[in-house]
Amino acid sequence: MSRMSKGQGLTAKPESDVGLGSESPLITANTVLKIGGSTLFQGPIHALCRSVHTASNERNYIIVGGGETVESMRLLHSVYPQLSEHEMHWRCVDLLDATWQVACELMPKCKPLESWPAIQASLNAPGGQSFLVRVRGFYDRGIEHDQSIEANWIPTVGWQTTTDALAWLLAKRIRAQRLRIAKQCPCDTIRTIHDASTQGIVDADISRLVARDPEAASLCIELFSLEETLS
Repeated sequence: MSRMSKGQGLTAKPESDVGLGSESPLITANTVLKIGGSTLFQGPIHALCRSVHTASNERNYIIVGGGETVESMRLLHSVYPQLSEHEMHWRCVDLLDATWQVACELMPKCKPLESWPAIQASLNAPGGQSFLVRVRGFYDRGIEHDQSIEANWIPTVGWQTTTDALAWLLAKRIRAQRLRIAKQCPCDTIRTIHDASTQGIVDADISRLVARDPEAASLCIELFSLEETLS
C-alpha cells in the first residue's frame, strides 16, 4: 500500500493489492486524510499544510490523531491498571478535541467541522476544499445504538483502537473514495492492511474492520510516508 511517488493506492482488501482506479472528473470525490498527532509535536505541520493540495473535484476531510497527548493516558493506565479501559478510551477521545483545536489554529485554510450535521452539510460543498474534522463529530458515546451506522463499521472500544480505525469509520460514513494515512515511517514494502497491522504501522482494529466489511474493496486505503511528502 505504498506510494506517493508512484501515484498509486491500494484497495482495502486485506490480502490484495489492486490499484486505485481513476476518478471521473465530473464527480466530486471525498477523501479522508489521517495525520498522526505526533506530527504536532515533531514540527513538520506547516510543511504538511503546504503539501496538502485539494483537487478541484475533491473534498478533503482531515483527522489529526492524539499523539503524545493520548499516549500520556496509556502511561497513566499502565501505572493504575485498575482504571476502566472503556472509560480511558473515551477520555482519549475527549483529548482529541484539544489536538483538533490546535490543528484548526495551525491550519487556518482548512474549514473546521465540529458536528455530524456540519459534516453532512459539507458533503454538498463544491470540490477543492479541505476540512478539519472533530472526531467527536462522527464518533461518540452511544454510537453503537445509532441505527444509521452499520455495526461492522464501529471500532472496538479499547487501546487497540487509534485514529487509524476512526478515520476508517469516517470514510465509511461519508462514502469516501479514498482513505490516506500519513505515517512517520517508510511504507514502500507494505502491500496489505493486514501486513501494515502486523508490523505495527496501523492499529490492529482497522485490519479487523477491513477484514469483516464485505464492501471494503470500494474504499482505497493509501499509506504514505510523511517524510517523503515533505521532501
